Amino acid sequence: MTTLPEPTTDHGCSLRQRVSDARWTRIVADAKRREEVFEVTMAWQREHGGGLGVALAEVGEGIPRPTFIHW
Repeated sequence: MTTLPEPTTDHGCSLRQRVSDARWTRIVADAKRREEVFEVTMAWQREHGGGLGVALAEVGEGIPRPTFIHW
């Protein structure tokens, strides 16, 4: 089994204490997915230029621009 990263910020530590191991696994997986989408989107934008909306349309997996910005 892969060891999940433990939080280092006060907010993260507080959240971790309040959730089960199963929920923490889902939180970490979602965060990693967001990070991957962010990295791919920003790399595409750097390579091809254009606005964020264009990059999201190309590689953002259907994620709306406001959602992406909120991340």
